[in-house]
Amino acid sequence: MTATDHAAIVTEAGDWSPIVYGRTLRADTWWRAVPDPLSPEGWLGALVRAVVAGGEHLDEPRYLLARWEDHWVAGVACMATALSDEYVSDGRRPLYTFVGWAAPVTSPSAPPALADLREQYTRWAAREYSAWVGRDWTLHYSEAGVPHRTNPARPPWAGHEPRVLTRPSRAP
Repeated sequence: MTATDHAAIVTEAGDWSPIVYGRTLRADTWWRAVPDPLSPEGWLGALVRAVVAGGEHLDEPRYLLARWEDHWVAGVACMATALSDEYVSDGRRPLYTFVGWAAPVTSPSAPPALADLREQYTRWAAREYSAWVGRDWTLHYSEAGVPHRTNPARPPWAGHEPRVLTRPSRAP
């Protein structure tokens, strides 16, 4: 697939729903945004918790590109400071998060290339993190305990010219 082919695929549809896993200032609940109809108690929760790994060793981000059952999942686990200046601590410790997107495997819109996810994750994920965590930031546990349901939208990598890796030519 050429870069042009990939760019055409990722700009066709808006069928990637945001996923945000991160605690708030007052509520030690983690799911902020979950695609409808997926469940944080099912395979999505297991996948996100595995990449987050309790926040251990997140001095460098962990990237996720996966196909699980009938969905694609793309995202990043990282320290919140990579995505925000505001929602970064509960007053006792630095916070970590997972921000990603899910789409059915039947989607005409392809997941991002790993190289692009690595290069663009702060730009792509910061908006989702701030929107979903910010919405619940000061809520009490009783109000922030249920995740928001997200709907499909155009992925942030739509229209992004993917980076194409080329092999160096060999000398004759």
